[in-house]
Amino acid sequence: MGLFEDIIEEKRKIKIGNQDVVLDPSLMVFTEANLSNFQEKSAIYIEYFGQCLADADAEERYHDMRLEAVYAQKFVTFKEEGGSDKLCEAKVQADPDYLKVRDNAWVARHKVRLLQNYLKAWDKAHENAQNRSHTLRKEMDKFTPKTFESAHDDDSAKLEDIMGK
Repeated sequence: MGLFEDIIEEKRKIKIGNQDVVLDPSLMVFTEANLSNFQEKSAIYIEYFGQCLADADAEERYHDMRLEAVYAQKFVTFKEEGGSDKLCEAKVQADPDYLKVRDNAWVARHKVRLLQNYLKAWDKAHENAQNRSHTLRKEMDKFTPKTFESAHDDDSAKLEDIMGK
């Protein structure tokens, strides 16, 4: 398989709250045959993943606030034990509880970025579908009149031959 096929086949599953969200690039593939169906459904997908992004953003904000709270709590605890601000900051940065919350915040940020990029790809796919649809209409406008005119001209010529004009 080529690189394109590998990318299309790669689905990514992320958990946002209690919901599993599947980021599936193959949903963005369209052809001339399914173009209308793709355009109808793409807005629904964009709206759904937009909601997922909002949920992921809320989750990220929660983890950021939690990170700040744990940092402040740990800093005060270490400061009360004695030591300079730099020493207390270093102790906080090495604290297992703080590290766990920091990792959760990083994972939440990563989910937001994944959804943002996925939505950008959907936006681009939708734009490409609109451009392709426009191009097809232009091609049809360009060829259809000539087809009808030539068929009409042939029929008129045959009719004139038959009628003897």
